[in-house]
Amino acid sequence: VAIISALVAMRQSLELKNHVKIGIANGLTPSELEGLLVQLTPYVGFPCIASATTAVIEAMREAGVSPDIKTAEERGLL
Repeated sequence: VAIISALVAMRQSLELKNHVKIGIANGLTPSELEGLLVQLTPYVGFPCIASATTAVIEAMREAGVSPDIKTAEERGLL
């Protein structure tokens, strides 16, 4: 979780996706990822979280978790 938090803060989307997939393989749940992003928001700002959310959703899809979840862009929100 610490590495994922650091990657979110540094806006390293490609590396973030890899570590999210590793986290999922090691038992990290979608609700834990969501909670992490919510907790990071006041520290890193909404634009940073918006980018990270897209990367996390893509990683979850690639890992076979929550395959029908949509990004903000896909929902027309950003």
